[in-house]
Amino acid sequence: MEKGYWDKFWARRLSRRSALAVGATGAAAVGFAAVGCGDDDDDDDNGSSDPGPSGSPSGDATQAGGGGQGSDEPTRGGTLITFDNADPPSFDVISSFGYRQSQCSSLAWPTLMRYTESPDRGPLDFNNVEPQLAESLEQPDDTTVVFTLRPNTLFEDREPFNGRELTAEDIVNSWEYYASTSGTRVILAPYVDSVEAVDARTVRFNLNQPSATFVRYMAHHGSFYPVPVELVDAGTSGTDPVGFGPYQLERYDQGVEIEWVKNPNFYGADTIYPDNLIMKIFRDPSTATTAARSKQLHTTTWWNLPEADAADLQASLPDATFVSFPNTFGWYLGMDLRMPEFEDERVRRALSMALDREAMLALYEVGEGRGAYASAIAPQPPWWLDPRDRNAEYGEHGQWFQNDPGEARALLEAAGFGDGLGPYQLFTNQGFGPNHIQTSELVQQQLAEIGISVDIVVQDNAAYYSTTVIGNFEGALANQPGIGQVEPDEALQLEYRGDSGRSAISGREDVLTPENEPQFFDLLTRQQQELDAEVRQELINEIQVYLAGRMYYIPMAVEPITLFHQAELGGVNPLRAYNLSWLYAGSHVRSA
Repeated sequence: MEKGYWDKFWARRLSRRSALAVGATGAAAVGFAAVGCGDDDDDDDNGSSDPGPSGSPSGDATQAGGGGQGSDEPTRGGTLITFDNADPPSFDVISSFGYRQSQCSSLAWPTLMRYTESPDRGPLDFNNVEPQLAESLEQPDDTTVVFTLRPNTLFEDREPFNGRELTAEDIVNSWEYYASTSGTRVILAPYVDSVEAVDARTVRFNLNQPSATFVRYMAHHGSFYPVPVELVDAGTSGTDPVGFGPYQLERYDQGVEIEWVKNPNFYGADTIYPDNLIMKIFRDPSTATTAARSKQLHTTTWWNLPEADAADLQASLPDATFVSFPNTFGWYLGMDLRMPEFEDERVRRALSMALDREAMLALYEVGEGRGAYASAIAPQPPWWLDPRDRNAEYGEHGQWFQNDPGEARALLEAAGFGDGLGPYQLFTNQGFGPNHIQTSELVQQQLAEIGISVDIVVQDNAAYYSTTVIGNFEGALANQPGIGQVEPDEALQLEYRGDSGRSAISGREDVLTPENEPQFFDLLTRQQQELDAEVRQELINEIQVYLAGRMYYIPMAVEPITLFHQAELGGVNPLRAYNLSWLYAGSHVRSA
């Protein structure tokens, strides 16, 4: 097996050249697309002489098979088929946040920027962005960003737009909707003083501070999509996404499939090869595996095939491409921070030391898949501090990641809970596959070893997403997914701010405030404003160490995932993002 994606990434350090792509907000930031984050002029040990499967040291995830981007002439026509395991609650990601909504929104309403598309991009390369709906951007100073829209960006030939051109005023109106409504607005809106239409195609964002992340967030798969306010006012943005994107909704058979058809009015219609894109709904993971094996499925997007099936599929589909790496989000043990026992830091640390993360990884690591320990952020290079094996940079707080039931019991005793705690409900969900239930059972067993009793409550998707995932529960514990991050600021802002509508932390409104946590909020602000990438890296490291000590939200483990696409699908370069611009940018069905 080739040297793994993560083995090389951990050895990498930001060079001054890559720092531009990570941290710049000056006029030079338009060069993001030209700066590869793995192209380090100053360090010969970063793997630059050993390109990975996608042709770049920053893209060398563990890969098998013979598919991928080829030099063959793209084939026009045909139907590209992918899948998910559930229906989207809405097509409008601003009114109802979730990755399924983002996938749909990205087809109808492209973002101003996108993650750079090139053969050199790896599946976790989110540091480089380029214009998409915008034709260009200019940053005359540290607090002004000006986007020029592409000419002839036309809506579909349907009411209420009837093929009219998208204008800067549309972007301003959509921004106001996002800034007042979206559960992810906390990562962008607080830093924007005003947005104005300079002329029909020019939009100016006036920031209230320098921002290391603003331009990259404009490519972010879960933030600002220009959803037309006419649809919002009519109450149809979630059900009939009339847009200006590469595809338009053709048919939605709930529980079966969503069919999108190529939009002839799209500004880049000549670069969209498949005529149709179908998202199958496979609630049973085995159905997806069967479809892949029988070549009724071209590719995965955000929802991956069962990890346990990956090795067998590779054997039965030798020409397909499989790319494996740890996920962009980890699993966390949440609790109601308003409860007196969980206000005590010693109790939270005891819960963390009760957890055997190696046992959790044993559930996940099947075949070549490789998981990781979660920290306050997901294992995204180069930002993540690996807490496994008591990473030296964690200092005294590295111990809280180690499984030590005896020390955990001592902490409970010192906090006055030597007789144990509970019973509590432990909320979980089946929608993330059998591993999620099995992990919850492990948590139940491991907490019992230190005298904490929990009863597992399996919620359906609707209840889990409307309560547990957004921290809307009381007097309980929860097995929760972290933020699917592409930028560390995203996880820190969305998860650890008391005013975040996306956080899974129960009781955050009362605990995670600048008054209660001045040190954390000072670090949070400083890293967001810091334009020097190396200094920003140090600040993000300091935040991870600080939050490891506080344990407001207990990191558990990160599952490995395997993305796959058939040899019949050419031109695809997988990206672990739920904005599907990576999928429609050059993919073509060779058998068409």
